[in-house]
Amino acid sequence: MATETAPPSSKKLYTGSCHCGFVKYTVNVDINQIPPSRCNCTICLKKGSISVRPEKREDITLLSPATVDELTEYSFGEKRMRHYFCQTCGVACFIFGKYGDMYFWVVNGLTIDTDQGIDWSTIRLQYWDGIHNGWEKGTRSEPYPNGSW
Repeated sequence: MATETAPPSSKKLYTGSCHCGFVKYTVNVDINQIPPSRCNCTICLKKGSISVRPEKREDITLLSPATVDELTEYSFGEKRMRHYFCQTCGVACFIFGKYGDMYFWVVNGLTIDTDQGIDWSTIRLQYWDGIHNGWEKGTRSEPYPNGSW
């Protein structure tokens, strides 16, 4: 009887930071396994981020500051998601939260350091319908209404 083996992981450890360098982190992720995404919700549109979601929360390591409590946190509406920003330069770095049974631990991919070999112009993004809390629908390959490429 043949057994299937899981494909080898293509995880890579990336470094990232905010603009001023106060926030520093690493993220261990295979960006081909869980494709980076954009969302059409109001905050994601306003901040213009690309969401990179590793398999596990433990794949994100905050190097500086010591804890996320030293970052500025912003939540709105039903306060399911916590958006974390650098208190000095204002760059949004992380989103942590839960919607129904779905947990979110997200790095703003645009904060991954530019010397890490990611060329965002070559990566096919996926799109969420966050404006309608359409998380159960999953992602699709084109933006939802009011979303951006």
